[in-house]
Amino acid sequence: MCELLIQYLFKMLSSSQQALYNKIQAFSLDQSNTKYSYTQRLMDANNWSLEYTKRVIEEYKKFVFLVVISPGSLSPSKIIDKAWHLHLIYTDSYWNQFCPRILGCSLHHDPSHGGEEELEKYHHDYQKTIAIYQDCFGYFPPDDIWCYQ
Repeated sequence: MCELLIQYLFKMLSSSQQALYNKIQAFSLDQSNTKYSYTQRLMDANNWSLEYTKRVIEEYKKFVFLVVISPGSLSPSKIIDKAWHLHLIYTDSYWNQFCPRILGCSLHHDPSHGGEEELEKYHHDYQKTIAIYQDCFGYFPPDDIWCYQ
């Protein structure tokens, strides 16, 4: 993506949104005191390359940012959801550091209750997520991570 376009779109965010985005991007999901890092666990659990895993983490952080700044509910791709699920398991990182110190709010993961109505809601929220992503970042999310499954 053209760096100038990204800088232009970033300037369209409020200063508080820019600050939030920067804090989310700077937050490391890998804790220095663990032998088996978040990145390594995500990579191993899904049989992904390190490069792909790092891209998934970057997209997970973008998704979290969009959830915090957007009204209503959004839905991640199944791949992003895997990153979110794993982050939830790292309870200290997620609940004691990421949510209160970085996001400034609790971000709960509400799983589907199943059924046709829930599936329709997921489809709607997913399409809304993609549209907000495009509006915010100025480009389509990467298909290999945001593919609709």
